[in-house]
Amino acid sequence: MVVYQELILSTDKYVDNELFILGLQYQEDHPSKSLIIDPGDLSYVEYGVFTKEELDEILNFEEKKLPLPPLHVVKHMDKYNLKTAANIRSALKKNHTFEDNPDKDNPDKDIDWISYIVYGLLREYESGNMKKHHSEIWYQTYLVPKKGINNQLKSLSILFPFFFSTFRSVRSRS
Repeated sequence: MVVYQELILSTDKYVDNELFILGLQYQEDHPSKSLIIDPGDLSYVEYGVFTKEELDEILNFEEKKLPLPPLHVVKHMDKYNLKTAANIRSALKKNHTFEDNPDKDNPDKDIDWISYIVYGLLREYESGNMKKHHSEIWYQTYLVPKKGINNQLKSLSILFPFFFSTFRSVRSRS
Protein backbone atom coordinates (compact mmCIF):
# COMPACT_ATOMS: atom_id res chain seq x y z
CA MET A 1 0.00 0.00 0.00
CA VAL A 2 1.32 3.45 -0.96
CA VAL A 3 1.07 5.95 1.87
CA TYR A 4 0.51 9.56 0.86
CA GLN A 5 2.92 12.03 2.38
CA GLU A 6 2.49 15.75 1.74
CA LEU A 7 5.58 17.45 0.37
CA ILE A 8 6.90 20.17 2.67
CA LEU A 9 9.61 22.30 1.09
CA SER A 10 12.78 23.41 2.83
CA THR A 11 11.11 26.83 3.14
CA ASP A 12 8.35 25.18 5.27
CA LYS A 13 5.85 25.71 2.46
CA TYR A 14 3.24 22.96 1.96
CA VAL A 15 3.03 22.25 -1.78
CA ASP A 16 -0.54 20.89 -1.67
CA ASN A 17 -1.81 23.96 0.21
CA GLU A 18 -0.24 26.32 -2.32
CA LEU A 19 -1.69 24.37 -5.25
CA PHE A 20 -5.13 24.29 -3.61
CA ILE A 21 -5.12 28.06 -3.12
CA LEU A 22 -3.93 28.60 -6.70
CA GLY A 23 -6.62 26.26 -8.03
CA LEU A 24 -9.34 28.29 -6.30
CA GLN A 25 -8.34 31.29 -8.40
CA TYR A 26 -9.04 29.58 -11.74
CA GLN A 27 -12.51 29.50 -13.34
CA GLU A 28 -11.55 26.85 -15.89
CA ASP A 29 -9.72 23.56 -15.48
CA HIS A 30 -6.16 23.85 -14.29
CA PRO A 31 -3.80 21.09 -13.13
CA SER A 32 -3.48 22.74 -9.71
CA LYS A 33 -7.17 21.91 -9.07
CA SER A 34 -6.08 18.26 -9.02
CA LEU A 35 -2.93 19.08 -7.03
CA ILE A 36 -0.81 18.51 -10.12
CA ILE A 37 2.24 20.72 -10.67
CA ASP A 38 4.51 21.27 -13.63
CA PRO A 39 7.79 22.42 -12.06
CA GLY A 40 8.94 23.66 -15.47
CA ASP A 41 6.04 26.16 -15.65
CA LEU A 42 7.48 29.50 -14.55
CA SER A 43 4.02 31.03 -14.14
CA TYR A 44 4.19 29.73 -10.56
CA VAL A 45 7.10 32.12 -10.03
CA GLU A 46 5.36 34.91 -11.95
CA TYR A 47 2.27 34.67 -9.70
CA GLY A 48 4.32 34.31 -6.51
CA VAL A 49 3.19 30.77 -5.71
CA PHE A 50 6.70 29.28 -5.65
CA THR A 51 10.21 30.60 -6.12
CA LYS A 52 12.50 29.17 -8.80
CA GLU A 53 14.46 27.39 -6.06
CA GLU A 54 11.26 25.83 -4.69
CA LEU A 55 10.30 24.62 -8.18
CA ASP A 56 13.76 23.05 -8.51
CA GLU A 57 13.26 21.31 -5.16
CA ILE A 58 9.88 19.98 -6.31
CA LEU A 59 11.37 18.85 -9.62
CA ASN A 60 14.11 16.86 -7.89
CA PHE A 61 11.94 15.35 -5.15
CA GLU A 62 11.93 11.54 -5.51
CA GLU A 63 12.51 11.89 -9.24
CA LYS A 64 11.31 8.96 -11.32
CA LYS A 65 12.40 8.37 -14.89
CA LEU A 66 9.67 7.79 -17.45
CA PRO A 67 10.16 4.86 -19.81
CA LEU A 68 10.91 5.75 -23.40
CA PRO A 69 8.57 4.48 -26.10
CA PRO A 70 9.98 1.92 -28.54
CA LEU A 71 11.95 3.34 -31.47
CA HIS A 72 9.35 2.25 -34.06
CA VAL A 73 6.70 4.22 -32.16
CA VAL A 74 8.88 7.36 -32.03
CA LYS A 75 9.57 7.07 -35.77
CA HIS A 76 5.85 6.78 -36.46
CA MET A 77 5.08 9.85 -34.32
CA ASP A 78 7.76 11.82 -36.18
CA LYS A 79 5.80 11.32 -39.40
CA TYR A 80 3.15 13.68 -37.96
CA ASN A 81 5.53 16.31 -36.59
CA LEU A 82 4.61 18.78 -39.33
CA LYS A 83 3.81 22.49 -39.54
CA THR A 84 0.35 22.64 -41.16
CA ALA A 85 -2.92 20.77 -40.91
CA ALA A 86 -2.77 20.06 -44.66
CA ASN A 87 0.64 18.43 -44.26
CA ILE A 88 -0.60 16.36 -41.32
CA ARG A 89 -3.64 15.23 -43.32
CA SER A 90 -1.35 14.28 -46.20
CA ALA A 91 0.87 12.28 -43.81
CA LEU A 92 -2.22 10.58 -42.40
CA LYS A 93 -3.19 9.44 -45.88
CA LYS A 94 0.28 7.91 -46.36
CA ASN A 95 0.52 6.38 -42.87
CA HIS A 96 -3.12 5.62 -42.18
CA THR A 97 -3.18 2.03 -40.94
CA PHE A 98 -5.96 0.98 -38.61
CA GLU A 99 -5.59 -2.61 -37.46
CA ASP A 100 -8.49 -5.07 -37.69
CA ASN A 101 -8.10 -6.07 -34.05
CA PRO A 102 -5.91 -3.53 -32.19
CA ASP A 103 -6.90 -4.73 -28.71
CA LYS A 104 -5.21 -8.10 -29.09
CA ASP A 105 -1.52 -8.59 -28.39
CA ASN A 106 -0.43 -6.91 -31.54
CA PRO A 107 2.96 -5.19 -31.91
CA ASP A 108 1.31 -2.49 -34.04
CA LYS A 109 -1.40 -1.55 -31.55
CA ASP A 110 0.62 1.52 -30.52
CA ILE A 111 0.85 2.66 -34.14
CA ASP A 112 -2.90 2.18 -34.48
CA TRP A 113 -3.54 4.27 -31.38
CA ILE A 114 -1.24 7.08 -32.58
CA SER A 115 -2.97 7.22 -35.97
CA TYR A 116 -6.36 7.31 -34.25
CA ILE A 117 -5.36 10.19 -31.94
CA VAL A 118 -3.73 12.23 -34.74
CA TYR A 119 -6.81 11.73 -36.93
CA GLY A 120 -9.14 12.75 -34.08
CA LEU A 121 -7.11 15.85 -33.21
CA LEU A 122 -6.90 16.85 -36.86
CA ARG A 123 -10.67 16.58 -37.31
CA GLU A 124 -11.29 18.66 -34.19
CA TYR A 125 -8.78 21.27 -35.35
CA GLU A 126 -10.23 21.48 -38.87
CA SER A 127 -13.78 21.82 -37.54
CA GLY A 128 -12.76 24.75 -35.34
CA ASN A 129 -13.20 22.97 -32.01
CA MET A 130 -9.59 23.67 -30.99
CA LYS A 131 -10.16 27.44 -31.05
CA LYS A 132 -11.79 27.37 -27.65
CA HIS A 133 -10.71 25.96 -24.32
CA HIS A 134 -11.94 22.50 -23.36
CA SER A 135 -11.53 20.55 -20.16
CA GLU A 136 -9.30 17.51 -20.04
CA ILE A 137 -12.38 15.27 -19.82
CA TRP A 138 -13.62 16.72 -23.12
CA TYR A 139 -10.42 15.63 -24.87
CA GLN A 140 -10.59 12.21 -23.24
CA THR A 141 -14.23 11.81 -24.24
CA TYR A 142 -13.90 12.92 -27.86
CA LEU A 143 -10.40 11.82 -28.80
CA VAL A 144 -9.21 8.81 -26.81
CA PRO A 145 -10.39 5.37 -27.96
CA LYS A 146 -12.62 3.80 -25.32
CA LYS A 147 -12.11 0.06 -25.73
CA GLY A 148 -8.88 -1.33 -24.35
CA ILE A 149 -7.08 1.98 -23.92
CA ASN A 150 -6.56 1.62 -20.16
CA ASN A 151 -5.35 -1.96 -20.24
CA GLN A 152 -3.44 -2.07 -23.49
CA LEU A 153 -1.60 1.22 -23.76
CA LYS A 154 -0.35 2.19 -20.31
CA SER A 155 3.14 2.71 -21.69
CA LEU A 156 1.86 5.33 -24.12
CA SER A 157 -0.17 7.40 -21.66
CA ILE A 158 2.62 9.98 -21.57
CA LEU A 159 2.34 10.58 -25.32
CA PHE A 160 -1.09 12.26 -25.32
CA PRO A 161 0.31 15.63 -24.18
CA PHE A 162 2.83 15.46 -27.04
CA PHE A 163 0.02 15.26 -29.58
CA PHE A 164 -1.96 18.01 -27.90
CA SER A 165 1.05 20.35 -27.83
CA THR A 166 1.82 19.56 -31.49
CA PHE A 167 -1.69 20.53 -32.55
CA ARG A 168 -1.69 23.56 -30.26
CA SER A 169 1.43 24.82 -32.07
CA VAL A 170 -0.25 24.24 -35.45
CA ARG A 171 -3.28 26.18 -34.20
CA SER A 172 -1.14 29.14 -33.13
CA ARG A 173 0.40 29.40 -36.62
CA SER A 174 -2.92 29.63 -38.43
